[in-house]
Amino acid sequence: MTKSTFLLSGAMLLSVAACANTEQPSIAPSYSETNKTEGRFVDPVSLDSRADVEALASGKWFFSYPLINDSGKSTEIASCEQLKQAQAQGFKGEDFSMQGAIEALELICNTWQAMAKLEASHTSWINFTHGKEVAKELPAEFALAISNDTVERVAQSEHWSDVTTIKKVEPVSEDQAVYYDTDGSIQRLTLMAQGDYNGDGIEDAIFYMENGVDGGSYSSVNTYIVTRLQQGAPITLLAKW
Repeated sequence: MTKSTFLLSGAMLLSVAACANTEQPSIAPSYSETNKTEGRFVDPVSLDSRADVEALASGKWFFSYPLINDSGKSTEIASCEQLKQAQAQGFKGEDFSMQGAIEALELICNTWQAMAKLEASHTSWINFTHGKEVAKELPAEFALAISNDTVERVAQSEHWSDVTTIKKVEPVSEDQAVYYDTDGSIQRLTLMAQGDYNGDGIEDAIFYMENGVDGGSYSSVNTYIVTRLQQGAPITLLAKW
């Protein structure tokens, strides 16, 4: 090996080592200002960091909720932690209406818990903006499925728009909008947070959906966690509850 060849090989090795040691860019988790904490906590809430989101678990609610167990013993809860502990001990809502409210509280507590688990990511392929086109990208599970026919359509479809047609979108904020479809569904969709949920380094998104129907009393809530693995790939569902 000549001296010049040796020097060139050494330079190439240094270059490869430098590339291997280069850290990938880090994208910190972000949290929406519209995060379902409004009017719920005694102390003001601002989600500026992961620690702020983690603190929601023990944060004291402005209102307390009565629960009862099968033995007739009663208790009250006023935080996500207290709710989790009471449910583990067999407590539930005093009646059907209260149990529905407790289940909605459990869902939002689980959503905040998922937000608190978000890590920094190094790649993001999700650039979300509310509008009718959203239904062509989000998974079919975002459609409100009450009837057996709609449930079947969701199971056979890839996108929200394959199940129903969005006829109107009313923006509420940058992160929230109300979607009206041709089947009479009224759905308030909120982008709650973005960050790496499953540890693959790719940014995921957490959505919260409040469902209703035009002229009816039906209501429900759902949380969705979605991802896009690369540019041009479909948005896929990671979790739903």
